Amino acid sequence: MASLASSSEQLSASLSRARQTWQRTRELWNDPVSREFESKHWAQVEPTTQPLIEQMKRLAAVIEQARGNVK
Repeated sequence: MASLASSSEQLSASLSRARQTWQRTRELWNDPVSREFESKHWAQVEPTTQPLIEQMKRLAAVIEQARGNVK
């Protein structure tokens, strides 16, 4: 099972790849449907995912500290 810290790193890397892919896609797909997709779907991804990544990192630090206190 992956640690919370490595999972947050994987999620961050995936978000970065998705952002790059969307930017490339946007260069080729520029019509009302793409703008609707961006505003209804893509625009929600980063504002919700980035805080999640930060909270995962904080929780991983708390868990690591708790493990240290138990030993």
